[in-house]
Amino acid sequence: GSSSKGAATVGAKASYPEVRPCTFFGCCETPGESGALAVELLADADVYAIDNRDVDVEGNSSPVPAKQGKQPEGTPSEEDPEAPGSSRNLVRLKSMQQGPPWGRFAALWVCCTLASGILPGQSLFAELFADAGVFGSMCEEGRNACEDQFLVLTSIFGVGQTVAYGFSAPIGLFYDRWGAMIVGTFGALLCAVGLALVTSSVAGAAYGSDRITSYLFVLGVFVCDFGSMLNSFSFMGLIWHFPGKQTLVIALINATYQASALLPLILQGAMDSYSVPLYVYLSVWTLVVLGTVYVCYVMTPSQAEYYEQAKKVLGMPLPRPPADLKVREMLGKAWDVLRQDTAQHIASGMALAFGFALPGYYASMTAPYGEALFGTKADGERLAEINVLCTSVVGLAVDPSPAAFFISRYLLLYSPPNRFGAVQGVYVLVVILISTPWSLGGVAATALLGTGVNAYRIPMLVFGLTGVVSLSWYAWYFQKNPPPENPTLLPEDEVELAKRFGCGNLEEVMEVTHMSSRKELIRKLASTDPDVILSLMKSIDMEKMMEMMSRRSVDDI
Repeated sequence: GSSSKGAATVGAKASYPEVRPCTFFGCCETPGESGALAVELLADADVYAIDNRDVDVEGNSSPVPAKQGKQPEGTPSEEDPEAPGSSRNLVRLKSMQQGPPWGRFAALWVCCTLASGILPGQSLFAELFADAGVFGSMCEEGRNACEDQFLVLTSIFGVGQTVAYGFSAPIGLFYDRWGAMIVGTFGALLCAVGLALVTSSVAGAAYGSDRITSYLFVLGVFVCDFGSMLNSFSFMGLIWHFPGKQTLVIALINATYQASALLPLILQGAMDSYSVPLYVYLSVWTLVVLGTVYVCYVMTPSQAEYYEQAKKVLGMPLPRPPADLKVREMLGKAWDVLRQDTAQHIASGMALAFGFALPGYYASMTAPYGEALFGTKADGERLAEINVLCTSVVGLAVDPSPAAFFISRYLLLYSPPNRFGAVQGVYVLVVILISTPWSLGGVAATALLGTGVNAYRIPMLVFGLTGVVSLSWYAWYFQKNPPPENPTLLPEDEVELAKRFGCGNLEEVMEVTHMSSRKELIRKLASTDPDVILSLMKSIDMEKMMEMMSRRSVDDI
């Protein structure tokens, strides 16, 4: 079902049949789009066949003998400068040589830092909110702050963090459906709404209405931090604008979490310098985050720009975004991927759940532990400030989150590239569900052990010993049970990857690309390195691919 068109010159002259819609990448809906795709596939070559002319990337052309007969529909012509294969569009290939948009990235970095929510600085925020009287109704009459009040605040932060991370799987699906601009902008708006609710609760406590307004604090923390996670996806719209620098970009993205932990230090310093209530500063912060909504909307690339830039970098279009969200199906397939190596994932999940319980407990209990250890509330606050400052500096200079770093690298070894987001979300959710009861058990133990330094030392000792044992054991287990050389593909994943090459399975793709190693093929398919992707595209044998396609029905292609 194809007809011939002009010759394409890549090294030696060769004639290829016209690429019909919905062929090797499964994302062309019109013949014109197919022509554009053929041009992008040969993006690394010096010459392209367009309207019976050999056109190089500089826009120069030389005539070749014209073919008789009607020009195929969708073939670009020199009278149509907007056609996919016109020399005007070929000039767009040079945009890859332009510098990365560091200005846009810096603006989004500041916005994301400001809209990171309450959780990054929870050890100081808990003390600030307790002093402001939030949940002061839990204390005896006449007391400004008490242990029960502090434990309630700490529990809210712990549960809030669990709920926020539990939504990491659907957030990835939202991003796939609506893109970075909509998800990131809406996330900033949600963060501002959550901060407004928290501010209302603090103001209510200041005016003696804590019993009525304290529920706003709970809702505000959840909304604020869910919005901050949505907003962090605004960076992903720029990921293809930094070819070859993705590792640096991701590290800078993760650093916003640690940088935002310094915000309560700024609030504390302002309150110490000026006799202004906390809710006033929170109101200013809310208005600033509300201003970031517009900045995110302007600076974050649209979904169309994201796909266009990815096509320029990779030399091929990405699959079109889903028209609807099939949450159950996508999460079910992610679960099927994890079940391929059940024992390994149980081992790693248990190691993470037990191994990182101590840092989480200490971060939320720093201030009361310091007060019990040194004897004064001021000393407890000072220890919390030192903890936040040191954690921020180390996180910005070295690594923001060892657990997040491990999870992202670990799952790359087990997850096929087209399901990485959903697989990571499901895996994180399971780890959180395991770790939350264990972590909250430490908070409950502190409440039961009463006052005194041992109420904090005993849970920390238990968390520390179990963490050392679990991580040491997992290091030995990982050495004895290394990950597979290639991620295990579900049958439908293999079909989906092969379909982009007009093939039915990866063995046929190996034949089309003249590759003898299945491992090497999957490695290249999973890579985000533009040079690797381009080398894969250049290895395609067009005649062999058309031969493969001729054996299949249009519906299969």
